[in-house]
Amino acid sequence: MPELGALASKYSDKGVQILGIVCDVNDANGAMGEAARAIVSQCNANYPHMVLSESLKGDILRGISSVPTTMFFDNEGRYLCSNIVGAKSYDGWAKVLDDLLGTAEAYAELPTPTPTPCYGPV
Repeated sequence: MPELGALASKYSDKGVQILGIVCDVNDANGAMGEAARAIVSQCNANYPHMVLSESLKGDILRGISSVPTTMFFDNEGRYLCSNIVGAKSYDGWAKVLDDLLGTAEAYAELPTPTPTPCYGPV
């Protein structure tokens, strides 16, 4: 999570927005509980986090079996590549982002892009 915070700052001028989805430590009302806030704070995850509504949980979290899982979308909401399961180093995530930024530019020319595979552990 600290790597993603650093990348959020580095890539913001390239239009990259990192958003954390809290799905495993919500309070009884489904809001971001104190445990989640503590984890975000302790991990220096200084980028926005959200809690999904029940309807979005089914849509977005379907098929996710491990945390963390990372997904990439372009500014039109198009899914750019297969989910990445697990953490990466700063350099590992930077390589993924650099490659995907090039892919997103190429996809801008296409009406409906097809997801491309991402990278394994780095």
